[in-house]
Amino acid sequence: MVVDLAIPETISRVLSGVTDTHTSPNARLPSGLVHPVHPELFRLPYQSEMWSIWQSARADDAYPPDRCIDPTLLPPAALPFIVLYEIGERPDVIKIRLEGSEIVRILGRSRRGGIVGQQSGTQAHLGRLTWAAANGKPYWVKTAIEHDRYHYRTYTVLVLPYGQNGRVTRLVGVNAFDNLPAE
Repeated sequence: MVVDLAIPETISRVLSGVTDTHTSPNARLPSGLVHPVHPELFRLPYQSEMWSIWQSARADDAYPPDRCIDPTLLPPAALPFIVLYEIGERPDVIKIRLEGSEIVRILGRSRRGGIVGQQSGTQAHLGRLTWAAANGKPYWVKTAIEHDRYHYRTYTVLVLPYGQNGRVTRLVGVNAFDNLPAE
């Protein structure tokens, strides 16, 4: 299935010069990251469903407890496109705990157990994930695949923080890829 992830003109205006007023009035966000998240950016229904599930689970908290990550409650269409990250003692030490089957197929290998930032071309990705872990906030971004055989392809990802005891312990990335060939 080919999905066009082009951003409509009205949404493009949302993306230009976005700053995060929750951490610092003049702070620039890393590498095109969009916060606060604008649900109208979601191009596939499973990203919208994941956003709704996350919003319901967090209630009035900044983010839901990590025990709320339950694959049986997640949209089945999202599961092949999800990456589960574990946050170490420092927010910039991020381990890939689980990858959906389509992520593995697209990249041509599993990165499960790897540390983000140790692979070639993942520094911008690490910067965005570190921001989410340190700030306890979700984000959305449209970017190019930074490595491997589809480096010229684009994708969007919605990243949702989960945690316990006042710190983010997990991030869930909900990916949607643009124009990938079926294999």
